[in-house]
Amino acid sequence: MKPEELADPTEGAGGGSSRGPSQATKALELAFHSGAETWMDEAGTPHLTVKVHDHVEHHRLKSDPNSACSRWLSRLFYQGTGKALPSSAKKDVLENLIADADASGRVFLTGRRVVRQGATVFLDLCSPSWEVVEVTPRGWSIRAAGEVPIRFTRAASMLSLPRPIRRGRVEDLRPFFKCGVDDFRLVVAWVLAALSGGREYPVLVFGGEAGSAKSTATRYARTLVDPNAAPLRKTPKEERDLFIAAKNAFVLTFDNLSAPPDWLPDALCALALDTGYACRALYTDDEEAVFRVAAPIILNGISEQLTRSDLADRALSVTLHRIPQEQMRPKDEMDAAFQAVLPAVMGAFLDVLASALNLLPRITLDRYPRLAQTAKLMAAAEPALGWEPGTFAGLFDRAQESVAASVAEGEPLAQALLELARRGGGRWSFQGSATELRAVLGGVRPHPAPPIWPPSPNKLTEKLRCVGPQLRLMGWSINPDGRDGTRKNARIIRLDYPAQAFHPSISLFEEQ
Repeated sequence: MKPEELADPTEGAGGGSSRGPSQATKALELAFHSGAETWMDEAGTPHLTVKVHDHVEHHRLKSDPNSACSRWLSRLFYQGTGKALPSSAKKDVLENLIADADASGRVFLTGRRVVRQGATVFLDLCSPSWEVVEVTPRGWSIRAAGEVPIRFTRAASMLSLPRPIRRGRVEDLRPFFKCGVDDFRLVVAWVLAALSGGREYPVLVFGGEAGSAKSTATRYARTLVDPNAAPLRKTPKEERDLFIAAKNAFVLTFDNLSAPPDWLPDALCALALDTGYACRALYTDDEEAVFRVAAPIILNGISEQLTRSDLADRALSVTLHRIPQEQMRPKDEMDAAFQAVLPAVMGAFLDVLASALNLLPRITLDRYPRLAQTAKLMAAAEPALGWEPGTFAGLFDRAQESVAASVAEGEPLAQALLELARRGGGRWSFQGSATELRAVLGGVRPHPAPPIWPPSPNKLTEKLRCVGPQLRLMGWSINPDGRDGTRKNARIIRLDYPAQAFHPSISLFEEQ
């Protein structure tokens, strides 16, 4: 659109001359003469690229008077004319820029904080000069935003990462996470997975008793990847709020999830795996708003409800130690020490990531867990970290076994099956219908009796499917959906618990 084609309905009002360009036309002319470029992202959202001092910036185009584009336009007009741009004229200009973006045919790949394109990872530092780190299999370098193929945008709450420096050590982070060596390595794995820009992310879960600095650890882990003005969030009220939060940040953190809503575990899994979310668009009857985002997630104060969901299969569970009173330090002192090591630690993580990207095409695993991408990435990263081959795979297996044991402790059906194995000397097998299994379980009830026991064969089968993944991690061979041709294709449940598998030494059951 040419600036002279823009009509201003207020032109000549208030006694001004009707001759000459309107303020809106003048503002549009200044915008295009400044080198501003309108374009669309892959989702069809209009954007504007502008030059500010010695760098370029990318902003979403909105007619909102408080938006970054609106403020840029006001500043540009004042610098060019010495006058303030009226709000009505500003709104006209912004709406015309949006129309120009829609008509331009220019489409660019956008992202927030981290984007992976092929074998290259781009990390937006969110610095005032709009610098981006480019990580390739050959190493990493810092480039201007206008020199990379990804057009990064920012939310107002996103803060700057420090400019990374070389010759740092990942181990310098160790004093800031009060946990064992193996648990610290899980934190390192989560950071690398987040920085890799894959579309599958593990969920980092901090646990520990009161005084173990769970919230502080959550904040530090997030700061390594995606610092934010509000680093710790409370549970959102509904799924829509969760996915909107994910569109406005890269990492999601939730503090003290002691009583999460029922929908949260599945929604978090959808975010970790880039599943997407669709809902009715606001103020419409038949239009959908689709959210397609993948987000690294950090949780603390996690409840049993979360560990019993599919989220448990994707969790890197870290147990923090309680900090003795004599070792406690003021928050501002700890934060200053953390910020002091952060540039070198960031450089160390980027070194490891570059090495992993170099080795990744040659990595094959004997078996792949639910976190297949993370497992492969960490196998490629282990040489640069100085870890023995297979270190992460072993850590993840043990973490999953720990989660499985935690699930079993709080699940009456799992406890009943383990009790049958205990009474059988550590070995127990079953093959039969759900009705037959329910009859067997009828003589084995926890003490005290659980508030919810599968009330029917169908409910029993459903419950077996829910706890099946955790039971398998504990040594069970389980198939709740078998078929038996001799019984007119009746569903047959098969369970087997080998003698060498762990079984509880303390019974929670009364002998019948």
